[in-house]
Amino acid sequence: MEELIICKEPEGTVAEAYRVMCANVLAALGEKKVVEVTSVSDAGNTCTVVANLAVAMAQAGKNVLVIDCNLRNPKQHELFCLQNKGVAEFSTSGEYYTTFVQETTQSNLFVLAAGSIAGNPAEMLSSMATQDLLQRAKETYDVILLDMPPVTVVSDAIALGTRTDGVLLIITNKKDKVEEAQKAKEMFMQAGISVLGCVLDKA
Repeated sequence: MEELIICKEPEGTVAEAYRVMCANVLAALGEKKVVEVTSVSDAGNTCTVVANLAVAMAQAGKNVLVIDCNLRNPKQHELFCLQNKGVAEFSTSGEYYTTFVQETTQSNLFVLAAGSIAGNPAEMLSSMATQDLLQRAKETYDVILLDMPPVTVVSDAIALGTRTDGVLLIITNKKDKVEEAQKAKEMFMQAGISVLGCVLDKA
């Protein structure tokens, strides 16, 4: 778990920033539960933001499920030292999703890894099986964080975004242009997806 700075340096300024982010996201969600986290471009460090935010939420007493929906370049299983078996296998096996949910060393925090890289991720993520997964997961967890690939690179974030309660958009300092960030926001607005807020990464 070397990328989990909130565990490695819990008293540091970065860890505190994640705790502030946690409070802000939970306030923005209210009674809602499903948050999609994506970046403007492939310069974004979405997987690390999701993992650290999830730990912060779990430490705040929330029952959290991280779903690695980056079926093109999955990382959550590496960050939490878990098996890469989850979304893809659930979608094709017909088994109940909890079969593939894994516990982490952090109390209250669970992960559904991406699994084997799929041929058509966007289609898989927008399927009825995935919609059913999210509906059932909301019955068990307080917060569900979805780790997504960049919104301006592939269509996955838009395809699944309509099934969520909002998106957290990561903007990478000195990498993403203002025009690119505006384009990403407009893409979500046109699809009727609420942007809960933005994260300035590598500031």
